[in-house]
Amino acid sequence: GNPRETPVKTPENPVQPPEKFRENPGQTPENAFPMLPDWSGPLRFLYWRLRMARGVSRPSPRTWHRRIAAEKKRLLDAGVDFFELHAVCVILRRSEYSVAAKQARDFLAKRAQLPRKPEPP
Repeated sequence: GNPRETPVKTPENPVQPPEKFRENPGQTPENAFPMLPDWSGPLRFLYWRLRMARGVSRPSPRTWHRRIAAEKKRLLDAGVDFFELHAVCVILRRSEYSVAAKQARDFLAKRAQLPRKPEPP
């Protein structure tokens, strides 16, 4: 076959970047952020798009900021804890080596160890 052909993504053959091009070899996108809650997927996507946006790109970075704000409002309305949402956003918008990101990771790790209050019927 042609080496330039794009491989087809199937359940048996998920398309992954080559091992040498990954930031953390051995990690897949699903487990790259193990401390982040399941509901943070759309936010991860939006913050990634914001990082990739340039000043001349369409849509502009401002558009991604608006979409992020709308997603955060939707999550808060759905009952996500404000502090947990804030910690996730700090991790996604800052360098993973920053002091604020480390504090946010520590907060999420402690939050994951605490027993959850049962939902009212």
